[in-house]
Amino acid sequence: MVAKKKKELIPTVSRADSLIAAIKANDETRDVYCASDLMKNWRFIDFINPIARLPCMSLEWFFGSRGLLAGRIMKLQAKYGVGKSSFMWLVYASGQVPGCNAFEYHIESEAAPPPPDFIWSFGCDPHKLVIEQPKSLEKCFNFMDEIICHVRGGLKGGINPDTGKQLKTKFDKPLDEPMASPIIMGVDSVSALGLETSVETDIIDMMATEAIAAHSKKLGIYFRDRSERFKLTQTLVMMASQEKAVINTGGKFSAAARSTKTTSSLGDTPIGFHSTHVVEMDSHKYIDKETGEDLGERVTCKTTKNKLSPKNRLIDLYLVRDRGFDLVKTDIEFLTKWPQSPLAGQITRSSAGLKCTLVGEKSFKDDTEFLQTFYANTDLVMACREKLRIRGFGFDFETKYMPSHTEIEDNVASAESDLHGVTTDGVAGSTGPLPQG
Repeated sequence: MVAKKKKELIPTVSRADSLIAAIKANDETRDVYCASDLMKNWRFIDFINPIARLPCMSLEWFFGSRGLLAGRIMKLQAKYGVGKSSFMWLVYASGQVPGCNAFEYHIESEAAPPPPDFIWSFGCDPHKLVIEQPKSLEKCFNFMDEIICHVRGGLKGGINPDTGKQLKTKFDKPLDEPMASPIIMGVDSVSALGLETSVETDIIDMMATEAIAAHSKKLGIYFRDRSERFKLTQTLVMMASQEKAVINTGGKFSAAARSTKTTSSLGDTPIGFHSTHVVEMDSHKYIDKETGEDLGERVTCKTTKNKLSPKNRLIDLYLVRDRGFDLVKTDIEFLTKWPQSPLAGQITRSSAGLKCTLVGEKSFKDDTEFLQTFYANTDLVMACREKLRIRGFGFDFETKYMPSHTEIEDNVASAESDLHGVTTDGVAGSTGPLPQG
């Protein structure tokens, strides 16, 4: 009996792939892709502990990802002197490690840039950071656009005001057109930037009504027009905003009275809407419990918006005076005390030091030594990251498209969320993950 020849399987092309191919054939410049390919072009600025030269799992859990996404916007909101600038120095330090080597540009608007040794205390090399001090909000926007053009190249130039004809771009010799490195830009803070019409006036008329709404309007226009440009050029933008109390000036039925929010910041809505992350910060004294010494500040951070993972997460960062952030303490606290920690209940502390059988048989007298041994165990670290659902490492949950109940609850009601409109069970009437292929 002659064996039947196996029928050759012909790979099928999805409707989405067919549609994308047709669109690209008509116009190759279209930025169109299948939703499943969204993360293929993601680039992370990985979180690190720049002082100990270690990863930082507590920050990974806080944001829900291995780092901050290049091409996105992060808003830092807090009162004066809480730690917004300090967190920016930490991010710049993360962007300077080999393998990332980012172009870094910082706008200092408060006319008081810190000395280089202060920046260095956070692990950030001041030789690798460009700082500029624009006089107005409009100049700030112009400088940000110019930096991107210097690094990535220009677009269509501009319009000649006399002839109305299109001008050719002058940015034709980009420093990094193929985007070998990301760009990190920070504005500290947008609240201190005045409008051009005010800062260029000889004598300011303090009796005139200040047009605060003009700031928000210009911020809204800029981020509306530039958010896509940030994404295409892999530019991470950090915006620091000064927090202020919300004063109810209306009656009991006014919008302000109905609002439960007690604090706000200049440009709160336009920046917040376009941001991937919004972090609110508060600080308290950091006192050594044994000696009573005032060491610095305990900075409490909370994500009030997070488009990659659940929001409303809290973490404490310990800002030691003249020494930057003690991320070893933050990591140890997270691993030993946080209920979300994969090692919760498995780490003990005694007079002999820290001990966890998963990390090693011996006791570690020094917290840094414990973390060094822990992070050296790649299999254990990756298992912890997968349990914490840290995005960016290619775990199964990133491709099986079944969000957790917490992620859905946090994001499904948000109009700007990636999960907006997603049903709680993946597919109507289904209780399992979406089928592959």
